[in-house]
Amino acid sequence: MIGSVQSEISNLAEKFANEINTIQTSGIDLHGNVGKAMFSVNSMTPKANFDNKSSLSFNVIEGDPSNIKQEKIHVNYNKTNNEWKIRDSVGVSFVRGKSLNFNGYQIEVMGEPKDNDGFIISPSMTKSGAMQFNLNNAEDFAASSKNLISKSSANVGDVELNLIGTTQQQNINHPPQIEDVFTSSTNPLVATSFLQDGPISTIQPSINSINLSSIGNQSSGTVTISDSDIKGFSSFKITLANGNEVNLSSAATDPGDGIKSVEEFANLLNSGLMLDGKSQHDFRKYGLFATGANGYLTIASSESDISNASIFSKGNSFSASLIAKKEN
Repeated sequence: MIGSVQSEISNLAEKFANEINTIQTSGIDLHGNVGKAMFSVNSMTPKANFDNKSSLSFNVIEGDPSNIKQEKIHVNYNKTNNEWKIRDSVGVSFVRGKSLNFNGYQIEVMGEPKDNDGFIISPSMTKSGAMQFNLNNAEDFAASSKNLISKSSANVGDVELNLIGTTQQQNINHPPQIEDVFTSSTNPLVATSFLQDGPISTIQPSINSINLSSIGNQSSGTVTISDSDIKGFSSFKITLANGNEVNLSSAATDPGDGIKSVEEFANLLNSGLMLDGKSQHDFRKYGLFATGANGYLTIASSESDISNASIFSKGNSFSASLIAKKEN
C-alpha cells in the first residue's frame, strides 16, 4: 500500500514538473534566452565503487531534467583502451575522456582512475522526494513567447490573428545515411531486416566496406499488453525449450517507481537487472532480446525456441503468441 502511494505521488510530481517545464522552455526569459527547466525530479547520484584503487570524485551537470531516466547505471574504466564501459537498460557503450554524457545530464570525473575502477549512478530518492525548483531569480521566468503576431500597417481590413498553438516540424532526410539504416553488428539479436524494411541509404566516402549477412528468423514470442495494463506489473516468466528459465517479480524497493510502459519493461529485460536495481537475471545470457511499445512486447531467442512466456499484471495473465525458429 505504501509503495503504491509513493509511486502515485512520484508520478504526479514528474507529470507536474514536465508540464510546467514544457511551458517554461517554450518561452523567452528577460535575458532573451530560451527558458530553462523550472523543476527537476532528478536524483541520479554517482557513487565510487568501494574496491577502487584510486580516489574519484564527481561533478554532476544537469541539462534537461525531462530527458533524465531514473535507473541504475554501472561505469567501469579500462586502462588498456583508455575508455569507460557504461552498462544501462539500453545495453553497453564505451566512452573516452573524463566528461561522460548521458540523456539530460553530464558527469565530470575528477581524479586519475586505475584499471577496473568504476562507479554506479542511481537515483538516491523518489521523484517526489527529489523535486526541486531550478530558477535562481525572477529574470529566469520565460514569460515571453518565441512567436509574436503583429498586423501590417498597410492592412485595410479588420481581421484579427491569434497564435493558438504550436506544431512539431518534421525533419525529412531522404535518403538517410547507411549507419542510420543498418546495424553495425553481426549479432543476430540486433540484425536489420533488409527485405521487410526495404531500406535505401547513402554510403559516405569514409565507409571502406560493407558486410551483409543472411540470418534465419529466430524463435520469438509476442505479448499483447498496453502501457496502462503493465503499470500493475506483478511478475514475468519465460521458459525455453532447452530448460532455461527467467523469472522477474515486482519489488517494493524499486528505485524507479515501478514499470510505467512496455518499452521500459523491454529495456529492463535487456539490462539484466531485477526491479530492485541490484540483483541480476540471465535474460541476455540465454540469447534473448526484447523490444516493446504500447500494445506489444516481443522477445526473440537466438539459442533455443521459446516454450512459453507470460506477464501477470493487474490480476490478469498475458500470454505470448509464439513463432518457432526458421532456418534460411
